[in-house]
Amino acid sequence: MRYFVSTALGAAVAVLLLPLTGEAQEPSPEALAQEQLAAVNRGDWTAYAARMHPKSLARLQTMMMPIVELAASKDPRAGEQMRGILFGGRSAADLKAMTPNEFFEIFMSSISKFPGMADALQNARRSARASEGR
Repeated sequence: MRYFVSTALGAAVAVLLLPLTGEAQEPSPEALAQEQLAAVNRGDWTAYAARMHPKSLARLQTMMMPIVELAASKDPRAGEQMRGILFGGRSAADLKAMTPNEFFEIFMSSISKFPGMADALQNARRSARASEGR
């Protein structure tokens, strides 16, 4: 169980660091970073996902689904617990049927409540506020 959760958290961190998408008139990197930080501060994972590259979002789902399915097949109870912790209790079939954006939103909504992740997000907020005061 601990392995599955650790792997999932590692995947989340990797996805958060992947490149973001742009529009026809891209905002400056600073403005984009501020938009993304504001979305994190609001817990608005829909807005955050909207600025991510679609392949990055799909990659998270592609990486996570084998873990979800393996956990369910090896130990159904552990798989259910993991899905409860990481995906709000959604079934493996529901997770597989989700769009990559929906998958990301559910996953981030769940893991952002973990004490360690909540602390990391709070530290990011403090750092952003400190850098704004330069």
